[in-house]
Amino acid sequence: MKLSKISLFLCMAAVACGLSSCLGNGEQRQSITFNYKDCFNVVTDLTTGVSEVRLSPTYHMDMNLTEGTADITMTNISLPGVTGALSFKLEGIKFTFDKRGNYIISGRDLVPSGSAADYYTFSSLSIMFVDRMLSEEGARIPAYYINFVINNKTQVNAVSTENYYFGKTTVTSENTTPYTTYETYYTVILDPQSMVATIGFNSARFSDKMPLSLNFTLKDLPFTVDPQGYKIIKADATTPYLNNTPNPSYDITNLSVNGVTNKGATFDFDCNPNGMGEYHVNAPVEWLVYPLQVEQ
Repeated sequence: MKLSKISLFLCMAAVACGLSSCLGNGEQRQSITFNYKDCFNVVTDLTTGVSEVRLSPTYHMDMNLTEGTADITMTNISLPGVTGALSFKLEGIKFTFDKRGNYIISGRDLVPSGSAADYYTFSSLSIMFVDRMLSEEGARIPAYYINFVINNKTQVNAVSTENYYFGKTTVTSENTTPYTTYETYYTVILDPQSMVATIGFNSARFSDKMPLSLNFTLKDLPFTVDPQGYKIIKADATTPYLNNTPNPSYDITNLSVNGVTNKGATFDFDCNPNGMGEYHVNAPVEWLVYPLQVEQ
């Protein structure tokens, strides 16, 4: 099946290797950097199990492709019981690529550099990210998973405020064959200050009988957080916006979105688009459309 609306590709190491700087000894240091700031932290006290939102962290990853190591700088990290924001730097951490092209950085009992070493140890660190490009718009939008535990007491999970999901959507209704599509993709914008979300349904289609696909938005949806990510649950009817105009003919009910930061999200909802009949939509979607999963 051809992806007509949007296509993605990975900016892999071969591309990244074009970004290099000269070392003093005449050798080439091949490197690429990533900056992640469009996010908030979900900080969980592992003793009590209580999770809280902490705003405006930043993460900087300097990837030395020559050595296969990463220097990671974290700033504005807020922890329970600690006054003020903290900064950490982890140096020379090995990284690899998985078969899907994600950068993978992980480690245990890592000691940050500087004065933080006297007080803090990263009991575990797990980072995964992929360099995505929305080809039609030419927009580079990497996707990140950053999760770590400090002093075996506090878990920190970074949650993106701008989430893009792609994959298989399945629509079922009575007395019809399930309809599947890879054309629909989803955006979830999270506002951690107001704790409301906006969901975008792009190139949405519920049946092969629909002459055109739709772009619509659900606004002002409350969300909650947990150590794995976020959840949006709304059973009663939600009116979508089509072209910035509310359209009750396409009301969504029984909406459930379960966002898991290291996997993607699962969308589940019911609708009766323009009186065409009751449809149930299920979409376990991810950061990318992986070619082996797409029916040709």
